[in-house]
Amino acid sequence: MSETGAAGAMRWLPTDAPSFDLAALLTLLMLVFSASDPDFPFMAVAPVSVAVLMAAVIWPALRRSRIVWVYIAVAVIWARLPWLLVMDNHHYLIAYWCVAVASCLLVASTRPEPLVNRNARGLLGLAMGFAVVQKGLSGEFANGAFFEFLLLSGDRFAAFSELVLRVPAADLAANQQVVAALLTPGATRDLVTEVAIVGPSYVYGVAVAMSAWTLLIEGLAAVLFLWPASHWPGDARRLRQARNVALLCFAVTTYAIATVAGFAWILLILGVAQCEEDERVTRFAYCAAFLLVLVYTLPWGSWLGAGLGAGS
Repeated sequence: MSETGAAGAMRWLPTDAPSFDLAALLTLLMLVFSASDPDFPFMAVAPVSVAVLMAAVIWPALRRSRIVWVYIAVAVIWARLPWLLVMDNHHYLIAYWCVAVASCLLVASTRPEPLVNRNARGLLGLAMGFAVVQKGLSGEFANGAFFEFLLLSGDRFAAFSELVLRVPAADLAANQQVVAALLTPGATRDLVTEVAIVGPSYVYGVAVAMSAWTLLIEGLAAVLFLWPASHWPGDARRLRQARNVALLCFAVTTYAIATVAGFAWILLILGVAQCEEDERVTRFAYCAAFLLVLVYTLPWGSWLGAGLGAGS
């Protein structure tokens, strides 16, 4: 991007707004984007839910309303209760964040920024730390088997596997059918201890590299976000810079392959919320990454696959 283009984007994105207001806006947009999610229909909580979200997006004053955020926190939790034991991890993190925002506004409505900043930083550090512990204790993740399985049979990885790793589409389809049959209600899955999936042997090497990178970058981010600035040896600004670089690297690389937009967005929102007010360029970087994740979710696999098929 040219300097002129970057300056234009900076003017369009509200990166000069306080970190709390920008994080609140991005949270509202994330919830609006997920309102049509068939698995977690936010609209189903109450007919006014999306109207409340849109009103807060349009009128900045509502983004600091205690009533609005208490309603959002309760609605987000209520919408997820039926799937409490089976939903993806980022839905818990989204609920924690909404509760944190509402709580900060209830405690310090006139100046919630310091509390929000600490809560966002703590949530990031704990989320990354628990993720590393869970993955490190899982033999299937540490030895690459987990990512190998997803690269050869997971819907979220299908575009990357087919277009970048050149896994045959027929292999991916066959593997997905095997897994689907295993998970079908009434299937004899209780009698099956493993299933055979097919694919190129080099995928395992890629899976091992992905596992190592994930443990490294998540572990680094956990340490950086949990490390108290008062105990950092040297300039605390270096610590803040390292935190932001680690989180941005994790989000931009991880979710380019595993297109779980909700997880990427909540991490980036927390990144914005923990920014100091003078970190305008950093907030722009988080906003740009937020938009990049939206680009990641586009059906590139279908588009590029159709183009390659037409050209062959």
